[in-house]
Amino acid sequence: MVSASIGLATVSSAKPPAMPWWPKGEQPFLFLCWALFSVSIAAFVLHQSFLFDVPILGVLLTLVGLIPCGWAWMFARALFREGAHRDLWPWLIIATFYASCVVLYFDGSGSQSGALGYLRQIQGLMASAMLIMTFVETIDGIRRDQAHRKFRLIVAIGFLSTMAASLVVDLPEFAAVQDQTRTALATIALCGATAAFQHRRRILTARANEAAEATAARARPEIAKRLTALLEQDRVFLDPDLKVADIAQRLRQPDYKVTQCITGDLGYGNFNQMINAYRVDEAEALLVDPALSGQSILDVAMACGFGSLGPFNRAFKAKTGMTPSQFKRVHATVAVTS
Repeated sequence: MVSASIGLATVSSAKPPAMPWWPKGEQPFLFLCWALFSVSIAAFVLHQSFLFDVPILGVLLTLVGLIPCGWAWMFARALFREGAHRDLWPWLIIATFYASCVVLYFDGSGSQSGALGYLRQIQGLMASAMLIMTFVETIDGIRRDQAHRKFRLIVAIGFLSTMAASLVVDLPEFAAVQDQTRTALATIALCGATAAFQHRRRILTARANEAAEATAARARPEIAKRLTALLEQDRVFLDPDLKVADIAQRLRQPDYKVTQCITGDLGYGNFNQMINAYRVDEAEALLVDPALSGQSILDVAMACGFGSLGPFNRAFKAKTGMTPSQFKRVHATVAVTS
């Protein structure tokens, strides 16, 4: 049974049942199933590869590597069945199967009759069924799943190839090399499972990123509206020490979302460009106000939120094409002539 179940290592990925204490989402479950399968296979490889003077260690490795076929089935469900992490019933089957394997392992009689004989038959049927279901999970819906058809085919071919080699090596003719071949097949299966896990993890990560970007895109118009209100109504740009983090804190949004809103929805190159645009607009109003004609350029700069004259002059000229002094003279001349 162990040698036959090794082939399913070429599959990978699954997800946890929806329980309050269980990590939610496909990625945590995918990692869990890959880890369970990998540990099971690794225990089998270690047990086959080394001679242990400590009997208890051999027993522990056997118990850990007892049901690779069950973990392979769960792994295949995680790889290819959406929402598998919400199902509890497969775990109940796995638990029952493992319990039967433990009972038969410690029995040691090898009896083919009575209750233990029936249990041994049921165990064999369950192991075969799980191997078959591993393959079924891999190819089920392969025609509809065009995006991952190639991935499914690679996993299916790898699984069948490993299973076929595992069955062949069980023949009496290969008794002399059975242990070494099983160890090699298990190692290959472990590498295949890890490759499949990494591929599926990248798919789930990309999907999660796309979903996060879509959610952020839907939220940005509302953020833009609230940010505009902060600038036009609360006039936060007058604060010379204003930073993106200050805006984000007032909006109760992450810094990166505010930055995305500024460069995306509001169309500014960056945060400083937006703040300077509002400050220059304020400066233009002050410079053409007759009641403030006696104010110096530095006073106007400070009143608009600039910390010094240099940045004010550069920002003003970049927007209007004139220095603040030129702007003030031009508008003063226009006012006199009119």
